[in-house]
Amino acid sequence: MIITNNCFLRFTSILLIIFSASFVSAQGKYYPVNVSLWPKTLSLNKTNKDTATFNLSLLYTNIGKIKGVGIGLGYVVNNQDMSGININAGLTEIGGKLNGMSLSAIGNNNKKDIYGFQIAGFVNIAQNNIKGAQMSGLVNYLIGDLKGAQLSAVINIASSDVKGFQIGNSNITGENLTGAQIGTTFNVVSDKLNGVQVAPGNIAGENYGGQVGLLNVTGTNKGLQLGLVNIADYQLGIPVGIANIATKNGDIEWINYTSNFTLLNTGIKINAGKFVSIIEAGYDHFDSQDNQSWTLGAHYGYDFEFAKYYKISPDIGYVEIFDSKKGDTEHEFALQARVIGQIEFNKKIRFFTGIGYSHRFIINNGEDIKEGKFLVLAGFSLF
Repeated sequence: MIITNNCFLRFTSILLIIFSASFVSAQGKYYPVNVSLWPKTLSLNKTNKDTATFNLSLLYTNIGKIKGVGIGLGYVVNNQDMSGININAGLTEIGGKLNGMSLSAIGNNNKKDIYGFQIAGFVNIAQNNIKGAQMSGLVNYLIGDLKGAQLSAVINIASSDVKGFQIGNSNITGENLTGAQIGTTFNVVSDKLNGVQVAPGNIAGENYGGQVGLLNVTGTNKGLQLGLVNIADYQLGIPVGIANIATKNGDIEWINYTSNFTLLNTGIKINAGKFVSIIEAGYDHFDSQDNQSWTLGAHYGYDFEFAKYYKISPDIGYVEIFDSKKGDTEHEFALQARVIGQIEFNKKIRFFTGIGYSHRFIINNGEDIKEGKFLVLAGFSLF
């Protein structure tokens, strides 16, 4: 019986030793300081499951965890979580979570969440979520959500939601943006914009905030569009621009009229919801020196419907005046405010008349001439 017990104890001890050895092997070893020129052969750590508090990578390091400080000159692979600061002259790859900062001259590739910063000279890639920031000289690419910031010289891409801001040459958000996009070429939000886009070109699935640029495009606008051209499928917000277009709840009219400002005028009136933008050209400006004169103007207003076939439309506008006898140093233009009443004769023809005020400015060799004039106009529109 005693022999049996001794055998059992020895067998149990052997199993514990084997189990402990395999556990240590699975977890790897701990190194307060690790130095690596090349994994396994010229490195203190021998497996990709080891842990170091301070890691010095002279060329290539493949380690499990860095919990402290890492300094590298080439390629650093951190297979599991990293906590602390990594500074690398080359490329860094982190297989787990980053809690801290990874600064690499070439690029960073993080396969899980980031709670901190990725900073790279060229490219940052995060394959999960970021609560912090990505900063690079060329490209930031995020597959998950961003709560923080992306800053790059060329392009920022977030495949999912962004709660924060993107600043770069171009910015793309795959789903919703709550915050801001600021770009020098274009911004894209695939789903809902709950913030602001500022760039020459802005695109959003739905706009509940603001788009500021030369061209703004959205599916449904329930916010502000401020630009030269604003386009929406449904215009339910406020578009401010030279041309405001709504493809689903808008209209375009061909307008023709005469006035005591210019004899003949023609142009287009674009309705986007209730907002109106008018682009027109005129011939024979009455206050010019001869009949060889024409105008080019843009007006912005709003349609108030008082009955089914009646509208009152106040607008304001700018009119450039071209006169064949003007000198090269002379500049002439007018600022106008008008109130126009319209009646719909049928679905194709509308008649309108209006009154207003025009203030003309003549700038010649630094001398300004200002003249005011009461406006009267009448005409019709088609389509």
